[in-house]
Formats: sequence, C-alpha cells, structure tokens
Amino acid sequence: KSADSTDWYRFPAEQGQTIRLSLTFPQGALFTLSLYPPDSISSVGNVTTRGNTKSLEHVAGKSGEWFVRAYRLRGAGEYELTIGKEATATPTPTPIHTSQPPPTPTPQPTPIHTPQPPTEVTPPPDLATPPPFAGYLITVVTGDKTGAGTDANVYITLYGEKGESREFLLDNPQRNDFERNQTDTFTIPPSQVGDLGTIRQVYLRHDGSGVAPGWYVASVTVTNVATGEKYRFIFNRWLATDEEDGALGAFRECLPTTRQTFTPPYSDTRVWTHKVGNADCRASANRESGGIAFYIDAWVGGSTATSGQSIWVSTSHPATLIVTPTIKYVGGTYNFALASFSELELFCEVNGNLYRTAISPAFSGPVVLDKVLSLALLAAGGLAPQNARSIVDLIATGYSLTQLSAALQQLEAAGNASTVRRSFTVEAQQGLNKISVGLRGNASGVATGSAFVIVGGQVASIEVEGIP
Repeated sequence: KSADSTDWYRFPAEQGQTIRLSLTFPQGALFTLSLYPPDSISSVGNVTTRGNTKSLEHVAGKSGEWFVRAYRLRGAGEYELTIGKEATATPTPTPIHTSQPPPTPTPQPTPIHTPQPPTEVTPPPDLATPPPFAGYLITVVTGDKTGAGTDANVYITLYGEKGESREFLLDNPQRNDFERNQTDTFTIPPSQVGDLGTIRQVYLRHDGSGVAPGWYVASVTVTNVATGEKYRFIFNRWLATDEEDGALGAFRECLPTTRQTFTPPYSDTRVWTHKVGNADCRASANRESGGIAFYIDAWVGGSTATSGQSIWVSTSHPATLIVTPTIKYVGGTYNFALASFSELELFCEVNGNLYRTAISPAFSGPVVLDKVLSLALLAAGGLAPQNARSIVDLIATGYSLTQLSAALQQLEAAGNASTVRRSFTVEAQQGLNKISVGLRGNASGVATGSAFVIVGGQVASIEVEGIP
C-alpha cells in the first residue's frame, strides 16, 4: 500500500487466538506498528525489528474487532502489512447420559493458520479520541564528559504531526540543572501547549550565558503525560561555540528503537582485581544466579576489585543507548584511623569503555562485615565462613537464582540490604556490543590507617533502551 502518515486497519479475532503482524517498509523509511484490542486506546504486544520489517505477536485476550495502526515517521514509498491469526479449536462437548440416545457430535474444524487480508478503515471513535491531554514531560540527560554541564538558559521547541509549540525555557527553581551525567525532568502543562500528536522533531538550544556555557547533551525524551507515549531524541553532541560546529542549538528527529530487559542467567561474568603494596583483594561472580561479591583491603598500599555480569546486544548501526542496571546488595566501606580511603561505585562497561558513578554504601563502619556475613550464612546453610575471602566465594557461588533472589528480598525487608538503580548513557558500535554492569570498590591506606570494602549481592536486571 502507498503510505499515508497514519493508516488504520481492523480485523476480527477470537479470545485465545495468536495474532501475528508483519510490516515491511522501504529502505530509508521509518514506521511504528501498533495493535489495539476491542474497546481500548492502549496498544498491546511487543514489536521486534529486523532490517526493514517490524513484527508483532500477541495472544488475543478478548473477542471482537481488533485494530492495527501503521504510522510513518519519515520517508516515502509503499509498505506491505500482513495480518495472520492462528485459530483455536472449539472443544468437543462431553455427551450427557439421558434416557434418549445422545446426539451425534458435530465434527470440529481443524485449526488452520489463515492470513487475513487487511481492511483499511476509519479508526473507531474510542481510538480516535485519546484521553484528555495533560501536557508533556521533558527528560534531558547531560553527557558524562569533562565540562559537560552548563549554567546557561536552555530552551526547547516541539514539532508534532499537528503543529509546533512555542519555545519553552527548561528550568527547575532551586535546582542546579544540566550538570555532568545528570538527568533533569521538566513539565509543560496543557495550559501552555496543545496536543501536538506524534512528536517528530525537537529543537534544543541555550543562550550562551554564564561561566563556561558549553554543554554536552546526550538525549531528550518527550512523554505524553495522558497516554504515556515516549519519543526519544539522541543528541550526543556539544552545543558550544568552541566545540564541533560551534552551534548553540540543534534539531533532532525521533528514531524508533526498542527496549530489552535482561535477567539471570547472563551471558558471562566480569571480574577483575588489582592490588599494590600491603593490600588484598578477591572477587567472584556467578552468571546463573547473577550473584556478585568482592572483598578488598589496604594498609600500606591500595586495591581495587570489580564484580559484575555481562550481556551481548546487537545494533543495526552505531547508536547511543541507555543502560539501567538494578542491583541488590549488602555491605559497604570501612575506614580505620587516619589517612585511609574507601569507596563503592556502580559501573557500566561497553566494549571496553568504562562508565562509573559513586554510590552510597548500604552500610559503613563496623556493621559492614556483620551485614555481609548474614547473607553468607544463608548461602552456607548456617555454616559460618572462616574469613572475608570465603564469604565472597559463598555469596557468588553458594546460591541458585531462586535462593539468591529470595535471600536478598528477605534481607531488604528487614533493612539489611539495599537496591541501587542508575542509568548510563553509552555509545554502541554497529553489530555486537558487550555490556557489563556491576559494583566496583577501591581502598587505600598508609601506615597510620587502613580501609576495606566488602560487598555481596545480585545483578537483578539490566535494561537496555534505544536499540536500533
């Protein structure tokens, strides 16, 4: 079919049937594919993209008229939409014993897979009328580069299928917005902007005011508050007179992407240790359970350890991704006397490029070892480990996935464990990308003091957003 901006189709489906959609579009064009149940304005199903084909599969939760929307974001040319259903056989009724001979059962049809020719229709009133418009939520991510933040005034203009907005100042009073590796959120109420429909483009700029106004912006996400629809715009560039093209503003188009969530078992583990002088360290991990653990100490010297989990993500072209790990853990840092230092970090490594951010330990001081020991004892079935090294091994290898998840949930409910969840904006290459996330510890000391870090826990999940 020759593509309009938005095309609607409808077809009948029975509860329990598997609906399969396939949308093939021309090279260089971008489309979204949505499936709507009867009497609903919320789309269902997970869309996968391979080359120029989008596919969607969903089991019908109710019978009636289902609707498909094919929306063109950019490009031109004809597309091909295929709608298929896998019919469900009606069960044969059980004969009832009566004084009369039972009726002869009606032969049941054999289930078949019948492609349904799409019928273009005008969308029904309930789909054509969305919930009352409630404005937009603007989420801005500043990149993780030296000097990335800005104190300049930042403005945004939205461009949608129904028109464009005026320019809005993005500012949160009483907050220092647009700092390095920071995410800021702003609300544009419906009193200041109308419903622009699908957001296709944004223009972001700053006025160059303040000291060192140059700004490295990673991404912008526009969310329709009423419908929850999100539109992501990847910038990944400087807006500065002394960087790149010297521009203080830039346009970006919305690119369709997918999000994947990974849970144990993972592809591989990421374990690394290093020590100098009078120091010790040990780290281990278990990809099946997602378990991670390490122990480091330092007196006259220093030591570092990382423990994490790894996944592989394939991208069709170089892209900026948002990686969000969720990690449950016990433990933390402890400094003894003067001239000692210890820290705990959350890390994300992509193709050898390391991103990290400091986190507040779940506990600090003398309670650290006792808290970690409580997890190790659960793993050991009550057998007390002899030292910190054996604690690390027990946490990482002594649990199955189910046991580790249950133990950490139990400890967190009792106030003996914490959850950390942060997002990293990272660069991916075309093809396969190895992504590792986990915890990292550093400790150092001199003759007057010592420090240690001990941590045990689990990489519960890894979300990757923006996969082209």
